[in-house]
Amino acid sequence: MRKSNCIYLLVYIVGIILLAFNSSFAAELETELVNKKYEKQGTFTCNKHKFKIPLYFPNGDNFVYNNKPPASDLYLTANEKECKPDNFRVILGLDPDCNGSNVCLNAEFSYRKIGNISEAIDSDLLSNAKKVKLSKKLVGYFRPSECGANCSPASITWFTNQMDNHKIFIIETRSIGDSKKVIIELVKSANSYINSQK
Repeated sequence: MRKSNCIYLLVYIVGIILLAFNSSFAAELETELVNKKYEKQGTFTCNKHKFKIPLYFPNGDNFVYNNKPPASDLYLTANEKECKPDNFRVILGLDPDCNGSNVCLNAEFSYRKIGNISEAIDSDLLSNAKKVKLSKKLVGYFRPSECGANCSPASITWFTNQMDNHKIFIIETRSIGDSKKVIIELVKSANSYINSQK
């Protein structure tokens, strides 16, 4: 076989390998979104698991976008990869395909299992946070929205410590405005979840 034919064959084989790699990589990046119209339900089903969610989301009743009420409905959306017993995240947004971008997001609820609560409390996650009282004698940590090129969401974070099952819970809202009102909305949402637990 000639040297030029070998080079063409080698380039062809490398091209096929790269194409196969890109196809499998793209398939990994594809995510299945699960969505349901928001009707103040207390559960969300994803990956055959039923997850408890807050009965109340911040500003879910009067969410305003571009100084107008949303088109008509709000939707709960989750990525199937984030629907696990130890790691769950659901978004309340303007459309069923909202994946958390600023344009469509109203609020978000998430939790994940953690190893050590004291490390999480000391982390950057809670820097500049204000302590707030929650139901069942829990302490929440409120962080206001911060704006630069984009605005980060306001959030409330709390922890549970049950045997070896330490979890961190976070509720966020894109609502920007009076800090007192945002705190009231976030605490109301957190308590609606906490009070639904046994």
